[in-house]
Amino acid sequence: IILLTLLLLLPGGGLFAERIAVPGTIAVFPVQDAGLQLNALSRKSADSVTDVFDRLGRFLPVDGDRVQRAMETMPKGSGDEALIMATRELGADLYAVVSVSLESGTVIGTIAIRPVSPSYGRLQQDITVRSKVLMNIPLKLAREIALLHKDMAIETRVMETREGLSLLDAGQWHGLAPGRYRTGSGASIDIRNTGRHRSLAVLPEGLSPSS
Repeated sequence: IILLTLLLLLPGGGLFAERIAVPGTIAVFPVQDAGLQLNALSRKSADSVTDVFDRLGRFLPVDGDRVQRAMETMPKGSGDEALIMATRELGADLYAVVSVSLESGTVIGTIAIRPVSPSYGRLQQDITVRSKVLMNIPLKLAREIALLHKDMAIETRVMETREGLSLLDAGQWHGLAPGRYRTGSGASIDIRNTGRHRSLAVLPEGLSPSS
């Protein structure tokens, strides 16, 4: 296994740092107990958050229809245990609870990210945004999820190496693009071509399976 800490070498010498290995699956649950308007905003926010996870490719979101069916089986007022059980039944590694509330004229949006797999424990966190404008909440929550991805890295395996090119089992879906990256040990990797789930790269001898 190669842990790509993904120090992406940018033109001009800048670095874009990635730090945490995070391949996985996430279930996004909208909270539905705050009245019609806020419930609708909670669903819209959950959709926006799911879309960001989907586009950035580090987590595969569970299909929204499956999440909705899981929520329908939960008793009203269910706590963390019910969410953990539902997440496991959905086959996800983490879950995110999206809620919206109103306080003194200010709309508050929150995302509680909780791991159910021990290897994702470092990703547990709570995100809160505020706005006087209802429809700013989905945008702000989506932005926070996008920013969260800046601290994530990719774990990939070398599947095979031929004629100096190594096939990696990570690609565009996982956030890779052609360019130069560094591993956690500081070795340089040159990603030459990316598909949805695979990439071709030039690796240093110490990382090549043939070395």
